[in-house]
Amino acid sequence: MLIYKYLDEKGAIETIKDNSVLLRKPVDFNDPFDCLFWSSEEEKERAYKLFINYQLFKTFYQEMFIEKKKALRLKTLSSVIKENIKRESQVIKENKKYELQPYLSVYYAFASKWLRKKDSTLKTQFKQMINNVLIKMRSIVLASCFGSSYDSILMWSHYADKHRGACVEFEIDDNAFKAVEYSKTLPSFNLYQTLEIIFGCEFANEAVDVDNENNQFILSPLLTKSIDWQYEKEIRCIFSNKKRDSRIKPITKDGKKLTLLDMPPIKNIYLGCNASKKFINRIRIIKGNAQLYKMSMLEDKYGLEAKHF
Repeated sequence: MLIYKYLDEKGAIETIKDNSVLLRKPVDFNDPFDCLFWSSEEEKERAYKLFINYQLFKTFYQEMFIEKKKALRLKTLSSVIKENIKRESQVIKENKKYELQPYLSVYYAFASKWLRKKDSTLKTQFKQMINNVLIKMRSIVLASCFGSSYDSILMWSHYADKHRGACVEFEIDDNAFKAVEYSKTLPSFNLYQTLEIIFGCEFANEAVDVDNENNQFILSPLLTKSIDWQYEKEIRCIFSNKKRDSRIKPITKDGKKLTLLDMPPIKNIYLGCNASKKFINRIRIIKGNAQLYKMSMLEDKYGLEAKHF
């Protein structure tokens, strides 16, 4: 797949020189609606039941296997609960996923006194946790945005300094690069499934790996934008800043911490129709084996064409 990075003069020089692109957090995007999502009340209700179920599971596990107590003083039920929890705890640690434990719902009534004492606290914790999850989704992700063509007048105007910059072409074969979808409504966030992963990883004492293909659904809302942006036909790559990847390089430049993504060799470089001679000469020096083209306006209609330099 061919993808295109539109850049101003400075960005183009740095990208071509380093053969890398800048990765940014969605919270730093210029569109405040980008990477926003929502969950329905029904979804939140299901998620709260899972949350309570997990709190019971953690409490039983802590008392039985860590503190060596009778779980919540349920003496007649302790042996049954202990057997189930011992078995399920291993499954959760292996799969990094917490699934609703139906047998705990049966013991919910027995634990009602404990829960009632903590009810308001648990609800507050749940709401805070949901807010943290939604905020964290936009903070742990690193992304870079590309176009799907080199001759978009709007893309040249918006991202290449009014046609004074350049558009760099890469050929990639990587599942991390996906087409953005456009919608009139905010994407729905699968809160229940996401909490299954979060609780499972928490219990296993590991970080959530959003790069794992089984967890890719978590990222789907980050690949949806307002329909107002559909002219961009954007391709986006998404990574987690928690995962170590040899292609991702944290650097400090001019006192700022940045993150770069190594890219395949540049195939072609397209210079804007308003590119200065000084900029063109600079690109000639650093272009390496990439082919160089100059964009020009068509004479008889709105459009651009690329001429080989």
